[in-house]
Amino acid sequence: MAKQVSVLSVFVASPDDVPDERECLEGVIRELNLQWKSRCVRLELVRWETHAYPGVGFRPPGSD
Repeated sequence: MAKQVSVLSVFVASPDDVPDERECLEGVIRELNLQWKSRCVRLELVRWETHAYPGVGFRPPGSD
């Protein structure tokens, strides 16, 4: 029987001068997902490096 799993997106926003800390988050999220597997919760790390698409969107009015 299939079980329902709640997926929670964790968005990371940070300056460019903390790349090591940003990379560390992947391991933390992976470890939490392993520990919480029986609780039917999974975290998804959302980063601009993996979830942003260049050129998508529009320029806001007055930003010329």
